[in-house]
Amino acid sequence: MTEESTKVEKRAPSDSQPKKGSPRKQLKSLIKGAISGDTEKIKALLKPFLTNEEELISWGLSGKMGMIPTYNFYFLTDRRVGDFEITPLTGNLQVETAFLQRINAVVMRQPAILLLRINMVLLYVVAVVLGLWPTIFSAVAGQVPISMLFSVWNLTKVVVLVALVKWVINPAAKRVYLRFRKSGMYVKLIGTGAGSLIFADRTRFSALAALARQITQYKRELDKEAR
Repeated sequence: MTEESTKVEKRAPSDSQPKKGSPRKQLKSLIKGAISGDTEKIKALLKPFLTNEEELISWGLSGKMGMIPTYNFYFLTDRRVGDFEITPLTGNLQVETAFLQRINAVVMRQPAILLLRINMVLLYVVAVVLGLWPTIFSAVAGQVPISMLFSVWNLTKVVVLVALVKWVINPAAKRVYLRFRKSGMYVKLIGTGAGSLIFADRTRFSALAALARQITQYKRELDKEAR
């Protein structure tokens, strides 16, 4: 199942309807399917916020943020672009929409990760120094020969610490960093300082780029109709 759909539909297929059961269980099942990337469940989740006259053009899961995960979904109709955020654990819900005819500018943002990569490399250096530090100190003090730096015990410590950095510390650091440092798209409205922000995972930035192109296309068509 793809993360994004561009098929124009007004009504969800019957198999996307919630199964019988309590409303609470139905909603939990719907949210669980939506955050897993099921486009039909996402569409069903968005349906209460759309009017009968609107055509849903594009929708999908764009990102996950925070230690208590907040999931972000984007959607585009023939009239509006919107952002749907939900935190399943707390029940917090936020929906922002902007009419296409009122959009003045679309700003795309993707933060650099160069500093993160530098820090990840430095952690390897720290791992090597920590593994050899007692012997380095003793060698500088003249208590042991420098050749002891390459002893089996020291090399074993270095290998273990480097492996710990590679397989545990660096992946965890990257995950935490990217959980809070998000890519995004800001839609600015005409005549105001207000707008709508849609955040996205770095790996889903291309979905926002496609959304920006669609916004431009449909706004152009609406502007032509208004003339």
